[in-house]
Amino acid sequence: MSTPATRGWGQAPTPRSDIVPVALGTEQVNAAPGVHRRIAPLVVELAHRWEQITGDLLVAGWCWGYAPRRIRGGSAWSNHAWGLAVDLNAPRWPLHSTRRPPNADQMRSAADDLGFRWGAYYSGRRDPMHFEFMGTPGDADRIASTIRTAPFDLEDTMFCAYGDTDSDAVRALQIRLRYVGADVIKVLTSGGDADGVDGHYGDLTARALATALDRPDPVRRYGPWQHEWLRAEVTRQLLRRATFIQPDAAADGVPEHTHRAEVLLE
Repeated sequence: MSTPATRGWGQAPTPRSDIVPVALGTEQVNAAPGVHRRIAPLVVELAHRWEQITGDLLVAGWCWGYAPRRIRGGSAWSNHAWGLAVDLNAPRWPLHSTRRPPNADQMRSAADDLGFRWGAYYSGRRDPMHFEFMGTPGDADRIASTIRTAPFDLEDTMFCAYGDTDSDAVRALQIRLRYVGADVIKVLTSGGDADGVDGHYGDLTARALATALDRPDPVRRYGPWQHEWLRAEVTRQLLRRATFIQPDAAADGVPEHTHRAEVLLE
């Protein structure tokens, strides 16, 4: 397999002058201390797609970038030493874990489009937190220019409305709702669906959204809801009333692969 050095990135470790901080995801967290400046826009887009596709919010202090070190357990330089790798929500998706987030195949395709290889699909030692850029500097510039002219399609043009069926916008909302709390999951799955993510905005989704937003009535009678606004409201509620716990401590009826939120006493 080629290395960053053979692909034109120079010798490791990359000088710190080529490393820049990035603002990732809803909360604009950095992959500390940053990434190579040539792939910075790609990492920002990768993080955006991660949250949109998997519903897994990025947490400050859990995302890592440049590290002038060797591969763990080996002598070769890590891609982190070039600033060409990023770890997303590392404590939640640790090295050796075989778990993957929701919609993993779709996330893998999105990463491939941006030139990244995802450790969740390694044939040997899996590393689901880890993404590494596999192209040349020229590839990075070319892909970055494509992002600016053709943004990812899960943008603020997506809407949710009561009665929608087989909707990607509704699925994205339902995935996000699953991370708000066990009380929301209980409502979302009360119709018998194993995970409550079916793309149908019916009574269960309306009640789950009302639960997430602390509303007394189902959220269904105000016409089209702008997806990004909904996502931001649900996110604010999640951050206000919940903290993440590890999935192994799953509640009754909550699949072990799901990262649920434990509601704090107010």
